[in-house]
Amino acid sequence: MYKLRKFIINCDGVSEVMGQVLLIGLVVIFFSFIGVFVFSYNSPDDIPHADLQVWMDETSDTVYLKHRGGEALSGNEIKVVVMVNGTRNEFSPENVSAKLGVDGVWEIGDVIEIGIPIENGDTVNLFLIHTPSNNVIQKMDVTAS
Repeated sequence: MYKLRKFIINCDGVSEVMGQVLLIGLVVIFFSFIGVFVFSYNSPDDIPHADLQVWMDETSDTVYLKHRGGEALSGNEIKVVVMVNGTRNEFSPENVSAKLGVDGVWEIGDVIEIGIPIENGDTVNLFLIHTPSNNVIQKMDVTAS
């Protein structure tokens, strides 16, 4: 009994151990806050990648877009902006999807025809925009000759 009482009363070294426990606890809490802060950021939206080819036919007032490679694109997620000499023309996802047929998916080899007035010498800037992320998939410039 005497040894037990002496053991309970003797507190040598307890402050060092408690200091280490408190210090480790503070470090764990600090790194937990940093982890929550870093991992709470939303990752950027996935932007599809595609390789497109553009050409024009001035006689039929048509701009052609051909999907040459990359991911298949859903017509419901694509907006096409065509600027002819600074005049902006927008084709909504519904318009693009209607030109793609029943499935509404733009796959490799598919061609979209856009009817727009073009004259010889016109400069056409074409932007393919992914609407969910509002990012440009590809920008193409072509001059009618």
